[in-house]
Amino acid sequence: MNHFNTLRLLFFGLVVTLLQSCISQHKISISVLTPAQISLPQHITDVCIINHGIAELADSNGVYYSFARQLYYDSTKYDTLLSWSVIDGLTDGFGASHRLQVAGEPILWPRHQKDNEIFSFISDTLIDSLCPSADANAALIVDKISFFDNFDYFFMDNGLYYMELSALAAVSFQFYDLQNKQWIDQHIFMDTLTYSTYGYSWEKTLATLPGRAELYENIAYDIGKNYAWRLTPGLKTHQRFYYLSNDEDIQKGHEYASQNLWATAARYWIKLTDNKNKRKAYISAFNMAVASEMEGRLDIALYWIDKALEKYYTAEAVNYKTILEQRQTDLDLLIEQMKINP
Repeated sequence: MNHFNTLRLLFFGLVVTLLQSCISQHKISISVLTPAQISLPQHITDVCIINHGIAELADSNGVYYSFARQLYYDSTKYDTLLSWSVIDGLTDGFGASHRLQVAGEPILWPRHQKDNEIFSFISDTLIDSLCPSADANAALIVDKISFFDNFDYFFMDNGLYYMELSALAAVSFQFYDLQNKQWIDQHIFMDTLTYSTYGYSWEKTLATLPGRAELYENIAYDIGKNYAWRLTPGLKTHQRFYYLSNDEDIQKGHEYASQNLWATAARYWIKLTDNKNKRKAYISAFNMAVASEMEGRLDIALYWIDKALEKYYTAEAVNYKTILEQRQTDLDLLIEQMKINP
């Protein structure tokens, strides 16, 4: 009987321990302004965009595509759609930080049959003539554009169709300093875009995929926007998490954090940061670091992640501290990149 009671007490203790340690992670996303890959001279503020991605007369470079594992060539006219979608992406990409402005309307410079090089040769005289705007102090050339798309499908034993549509694109860009007469960047930006779907009807399943023109427009736009963020600060999405537990204050903080009311959430989480239970103190301090980052206070976030590590040393906290330190470094560079000459 005593042996049975002992086992029962041990079992009860185990259940209590499990309930107390009922901890999970709630994932969130954060979009932050991130430094550009290239730090531009401070005098460059207005950019003349030159569209050199359209073939002369025929407007028909054509594209390669694959259907059911067979390769084909299509001379359908996509040059205009592709090049101007790239330019739309560039313009919207510049808008994330407003570090660069587009000077005047984009200039069309048609490609000739001899223009097979990835980067077209352009003299100082020609580039000056192509950018007549007195406001422009840099020129951005959208050069050679190459696209390939692939459609494939599988018919399964249960009558289900699986379809996949993907595109691979490469766009050449050249960026030129009009004031100092020098090239700042020559870069080929490559990207892929894939859509997949499934269903029991060929027609209905196929209808859920975008058309070819929409596919090309989307990937060309994305390439333009991402290249803009090579030259100027852009938005990047990062994943974060904070801890959840059955503690009332943790739950209350979660309620406000879910509404993006981070300062209010912090009022509840901060209560437990000095708790005698080290695990509770760690969770609360970690959550305080996340709330501080969401409020844009990286210095305070670093303070709280150090407090969390004092309470409980975990790989998650070490990794998060590294992320915060990198963000602080990025912030210093971001401030420097946003400086312009008056």
